[in-house]
Amino acid sequence: MSAGPAQYAHENRFLTRPLVPLFLSTALPMAIVMSTGGLLNVIDGIFVGRFVSAEALAAVSLSFPIVMLMTALTTLAGGGMSSLLARHLGAGSYREADQVFAGAHGLVLALSAFLIAMAVTVGPAVLSALAGGDTVVVELAQSYLLILILGAPVQFFLGLHADALRNMGRATQIAVLSVVVNLVNIGANYLVIVLLGLGVAGSALGTVGAQTLGLTLVMVLRARVATFCPLRRSGRTAG
Repeated sequence: MSAGPAQYAHENRFLTRPLVPLFLSTALPMAIVMSTGGLLNVIDGIFVGRFVSAEALAAVSLSFPIVMLMTALTTLAGGGMSSLLARHLGAGSYREADQVFAGAHGLVLALSAFLIAMAVTVGPAVLSALAGGDTVVVELAQSYLLILILGAPVQFFLGLHADALRNMGRATQIAVLSVVVNLVNIGANYLVIVLLGLGVAGSALGTVGAQTLGLTLVMVLRARVATFCPLRRSGRTAG
């Protein structure tokens, strides 16, 4: 059952804590998360360039704008949802909060379908044009991006559920989970790139695997705390 308004208001730190400590406890964890995310990109580039090939590093660099687009779409969906969600929660409109949360899931599923459709239709031609016809780089970039795009729903859902928990005042827990996921991603990329020799495809598989772990941990955290939108209810609203 969903937590009642009084129970949720008591648990939500955004509704009870002083402003300055609340700001610091929210901003500092996010700064740490962004720093470890940047470290992940640097180390991933080192693994690919050092242990695969220069062409592989070129393929990952060529793919970077698409990867950033996926990150931007994740932020767009999660940030837009958070804006509406926070206002409904602050007003005690928990049914409306449920509807916003469920609707965001439909949005990211539509975005995922769009990205996959673009990847299998115009993607190869776009990559070929950007790579100047270098077939080796194009093939490597295709294998890298296809795995990431097929895993886009995991990335999008992870962003939504993490943002929802931040709106409940769980920023510190989400920051810890994000750091753990980034560290696991680095370890997974070392395993699949260096030890297993899977190249850029291994890099993408390591990323999707780490995101899947992160989504699982976030769902476990959601199940352990009283939330405004239980998963069963959100599923019925989305339907």
